[in-house]
Amino acid sequence: MTNPELSHIVTLADAMQGRKVALDADEATRAAIAKRLGLIALDRFVVEAEVFAVAGGIAARGRITADVVQACAATDLPVPAHIADPFDLRFLRDIGADASEEEEVEISADDCDVLPLEGDRVDIGEAAVQTLSLALEPFPRHPDADRILAERGVLTEEQAGPFGALAQLRGKPSASALLSAGLAVSSAPSPDLSSAGLSPRATGSDPPSAFASPTICSASTLSTAGAMSATLKRI
Repeated sequence: MTNPELSHIVTLADAMQGRKVALDADEATRAAIAKRLGLIALDRFVVEAEVFAVAGGIAARGRITADVVQACAATDLPVPAHIADPFDLRFLRDIGADASEEEEVEISADDCDVLPLEGDRVDIGEAAVQTLSLALEPFPRHPDADRILAERGVLTEEQAGPFGALAQLRGKPSASALLSAGLAVSSAPSPDLSSAGLSPRATGSDPPSAFASPTICSASTLSTAGAMSATLKRI
């Protein structure tokens, strides 16, 4: 195991007496921590804590203060941030020793900062570095990231999504509109030729057939033909 960048050991005997810890990382230590945590820079890192004994182990309560510079997740531009986070840790012996592998163990919110105590000592410096790693912004973003990405022609999530594509089609005839217009033309009603006594075959739209049905005239057409025949007879 590599040596921690910022190490400060407190033993159980020290904790039983009560111990105050104040750490201010120097430049070399900050550079090593920054490399480990993937930071552009760590300009300040201060740890203040009180260490005392509790039943079954050691407790450490305090605060970390840091000035960090992270890389923007979208543009890699530097994103400075100030961190001031409290911590309340308990290092206990035999955590979960009474529970079998198949037994379900309920963990309360207070147990989230419970760590195993190995031997009779804890490294407050290493615990502070791990606390800093948890306090970092997981996806830092530069204030000008959107503008810079737009200048590079990179679409945002909204622009690249389905609603963005619809927004670009505004003012243009859509495929569905063109399809609807085509269907409207094709579905226009044909002229009614039955009133003129003509069958659909008279239009020449259908090929001739040996089994074509006879032309059927409407009642009004037959009535008109009958009247003309009666007139001719009188003449």
